[in-house]
Amino acid sequence: MKKIILFALVVLTIEMRHDIADLFDPPPPFDASKTKVVLYSASWCRYCAKVRALFDQYDVQYTEYDVEKSVRGKQGYDALGGGGIPITVINDGVVRGYDRDKIKQLLGH
Repeated sequence: MKKIILFALVVLTIEMRHDIADLFDPPPPFDASKTKVVLYSASWCRYCAKVRALFDQYDVQYTEYDVEKSVRGKQGYDALGGGGIPITVINDGVVRGYDRDKIKQLLGH
């Protein structure tokens, strides 16, 4: 039983390592006037939810398109070559999947 609890704590710590780091080094304010952010996602996607949560944490204004429910979203997704969700476009940078560090870099954090 102790091994299971220890394993669960290790997994939880790994999953939350970025959130824990942000407690000790909070992000600077986000300047929305300099950045255009678009998220191509789906409602059921847990990695899309992580991107949304990251944007909420940094108070990022973004436009979101559900690639399954929006014609414009599907067209934009296809124009980027598709290949999975989420796809995040930050100015001229494209992030495929959930890559917290790359998203933060493109946002200037």
